[in-house]
Amino acid sequence: MRRLGIQPNEYTFVAVLTACARVLDLELGSQAHCLAIKLGFLEDIYILNALMGFYSKCGYLDFVLQVFDEMLQRDISSWGLDEFFLQICNKFPYSWNPVYKFHKFSEQSY
Repeated sequence: MRRLGIQPNEYTFVAVLTACARVLDLELGSQAHCLAIKLGFLEDIYILNALMGFYSKCGYLDFVLQVFDEMLQRDISSWGLDEFFLQICNKFPYSWNPVYKFHKFSEQSY
């Protein structure tokens, strides 16, 4: 696609990250993440949610936490990854817990 001179947009990144999550292709998904950074798409909430879903399905929960913590805005999908948060609580019982999640959620202005 890029060889043809076609630049990816936010829909492209979401589609690629979703596909990578389904087949657990960590290498291609990570490359898409790097390209999103390079092209300045990391403020798009849909891409960030897709990144969280991708890393969660690939089992890289520390990356999910990093993406979540660096998000400037969160929507209901960002918070609605209950399965993800249960995995986080099991993996990081001392550094992450539901009380922290609630505290961060209550700080958001809707």
